[in-house]
Amino acid sequence: MSEKSIGPEDLKNPQEEIGEEIDQELLELCEGDQELAKKVQETRRKYKREWWKSENSDEIVWGQLNEPVLIVALEKFHEAAKKVFGEPICTDELGLNAERLKAEFKEKTQGKYSESFLNKIIEMIPKEKRVVIESSGKNKEN
Repeated sequence: MSEKSIGPEDLKNPQEEIGEEIDQELLELCEGDQELAKKVQETRRKYKREWWKSENSDEIVWGQLNEPVLIVALEKFHEAAKKVFGEPICTDELGLNAERLKAEFKEKTQGKYSESFLNKIIEMIPKEKRVVIESSGKNKEN
C-alpha cells in the first residue's frame, strides 16, 4: 500500500475555499470581534466595488451614510465627514443623524455631482440584496 503525498491543496483551510476566512485588517477594524467582522464582511460583499477603500471623501461619506452597517473604519469615516462638511463633527452624529447628514451632503455637493452619482453607490448593490427601510419619523406600536 503506497502512501499518498500531501500537497498544498491538503493544507488549505476549508473556510478559505468559500471565502469565509476573515482577514487581519478586518479583524483589527472590528477590534477582534469575530461576529462583527463576519457581519461587516457579509455587508461588504453586497457591493460590486470596494468604495470603503476609496480616498475620495465624498464617496466614503455618501456610501457609509447609505449603509446601516459601519463598514468603513470609524476614524476614516470621521475624517472624510470633516472634509465633506467642512467643520468638526461628533462621531455620534455620524450614526444618529444619517438622514439629516444625507440632506446636508446633497446641499454641500449641489452642482458638484448629478443625482445619478449620488445613487451610484446604492446601485452597486445587486437589486436582490437591497433592503428598503421606510421611516416616517414616528414610532409605531403594534
